[in-house]
Amino acid sequence: MKNQQPVSNRTITQIARTLFIALSDPEQDWFSREELLEILKRVHLGIEYRQLSNDIKLLKEINCPYLNHLKNFNNLNRQSVECLIAFRWLVRNSNRHQACLSINYVMEKITDYEPQFRPESSITIEVTAQAV
Repeated sequence: MKNQQPVSNRTITQIARTLFIALSDPEQDWFSREELLEILKRVHLGIEYRQLSNDIKLLKEINCPYLNHLKNFNNLNRQSVECLIAFRWLVRNSNRHQACLSINYVMEKITDYEPQFRPESSITIEVTAQAV
């Protein structure tokens, strides 16, 4: 039996695009929970505050290394927000069990992903003008 990857490359690409749309400001490193809820609504993954708390609790229980959240601290760093958006995308398009099994693999691939969807690594084209 082959060692199969939990999600396809197409899924990784779709999640990367969602992250690019959701986190369009590359300079913002910290997000409040309210900002995260607004971001999730913007990419059609909207949830309630209580569900966000349940997702954070679940990701902590499965020891997701990409979630850096301190109890009673309402701000989340960029990597944690990426993890939560990817998790919500997986839950919306499959189920919670599959999302729990796949989130570490997805985040590993997103972190190492081809930088074409990351806002901080846009392509720069230099042009030299000549007088005519």
